[in-house]
Amino acid sequence: MDGRDAVRIYVSADMEGVGGIVLREQVRRGEAFYDEGRRLYTREVNAVTDALFACGADQVIVKDGHGGGLNLILEELDERALYAVGATPMERRFPGLDGGLAGLDGGVAPGPDGGAATRLGGGMESGPDGGFAGRDGDFAGRDGAPDGAFAGACLVGYHGMAGTLFGVRAHTYTPTEWQALELNGRPVGEIVIDALLFGLRGVPVLFVSGDEAACREATAHLPHAVTLVTKWGTGQHAALIKPPKAVRAQMGAALASAMARAADAPPLVWPGPYELRIRFAEPAQADARHYDGVAAERIDGVTAVYRGADLLDVLSRAL
Repeated sequence: MDGRDAVRIYVSADMEGVGGIVLREQVRRGEAFYDEGRRLYTREVNAVTDALFACGADQVIVKDGHGGGLNLILEELDERALYAVGATPMERRFPGLDGGLAGLDGGVAPGPDGGAATRLGGGMESGPDGGFAGRDGDFAGRDGAPDGAFAGACLVGYHGMAGTLFGVRAHTYTPTEWQALELNGRPVGEIVIDALLFGLRGVPVLFVSGDEAACREATAHLPHAVTLVTKWGTGQHAALIKPPKAVRAQMGAALASAMARAADAPPLVWPGPYELRIRFAEPAQADARHYDGVAAERIDGVTAVYRGADLLDVLSRAL
């Protein structure tokens, strides 16, 4: 280390938004094209971690956020990062987020100065000119950030919320259990919920990649985040795609732009109290839940509402 504060970045990765993935058979264990999906997923994650270290990150944790959390090809992963694998409940969705990991030193030189082009690859917007400021102990814009805090988070390979028109593999955490979620009257998917979970720790989302629907959803709620479009959906399992190699090649400039604006990116925070409304796929799924009529209430055959002052508690009980 060179005397400056360590720069830590948390990456939450999913499969559906990865370049080249459009079919359910590419993301389900045991299916014919799952091995192909794993390769595409692993290579894209490696492109992200490599770009982050090149931009000046000292520590990177990657969460395998798809399904049971063991989809990355472990032997092929970038050795400089740490990886959170396996399933965890909502209250521990991002292992290692609290306090960082002081023993993991990157020692990587900063990336070159100069911002990204105004637009890269259709859907990726650059930040202001200039290299990553964090090399000289910056992130001073994050007032009060404790030692060991993460400077930002990246959502890689994400997809649109359940019910999104022409969203490739669009769903919210599960493709079978619910049709839609609303938080305090606003439709939400994994992008917003995960950004709020990071926001509870004061961590802003700096970057989102995925299909065009996912990037559009991210921009609506996270205007400071850089987005990188990997494909344009033409159906639930169909898309106009960029070649995966092209997506990976664009990661460096996209993440350099995201890191350059990190000091100005605010965490996503919504004030409470909170009301999470779930519309289940069928009544039997709502039947299986417990309701007390106050903190959890069934509204109709397929709708339930969870209430509370603590967002993490509400999400943990509901999801």
